[in-house]
Amino acid sequence: MPNVDDVSGIAGVLLALAIVAALAGAAGLLLLRWYRRSSGIPGVLGRDTEVVASDTGAARSVLLRDPQLGLRGKPDYVLEERDADGTSLLVAMEVKPSRRSARLYESDEVQLGAYVLLLRATHGARAASHGYVRYAERSFRVELTPRLEERVRQIVAAVRVGRRAAVVHRSHDVPARCASCPVRDRCDEALS
Repeated sequence: MPNVDDVSGIAGVLLALAIVAALAGAAGLLLLRWYRRSSGIPGVLGRDTEVVASDTGAARSVLLRDPQLGLRGKPDYVLEERDADGTSLLVAMEVKPSRRSARLYESDEVQLGAYVLLLRATHGARAASHGYVRYAERSFRVELTPRLEERVRQIVAAVRVGRRAAVVHRSHDVPARCASCPVRDRCDEALS
């Protein structure tokens, strides 16, 4: 027959382990809550949204391809958004945590437009015709309009031409942009 002291000692150890497990679970839930808030996902889409792919480590990464356009890429998130009627669509989302602008940058709109096209090429009717860009303090819904689709196609074509050119000239007059350019050291058109 077990000694009473042995049983109470085992019960104490089991109780301590249960407390540690409960604290670890609570910490995990808090960490998950913080991560979802910092990614902007709940604030943008609500509860009927699930991360199905991510280039940030939140889920497996997925490379989207459009062979006809000759484009491929990995959005920060591919989300599954469910309507009230149960229909689910795949939605691209880009997160720009250091941007604090009240307006959407054109470059971010074009990037998101490209991801919507890639989702459409990869998943057909399951792809939404919109996506989201999340800045530090604001989110933007981006619709793939005919104008945006044409802009994406123009930029893809311009990049292809630029890749074949012997010399590619600077495309702007913004000194701050030049200052952060990765090829500034080798550029003979850099602004002061």
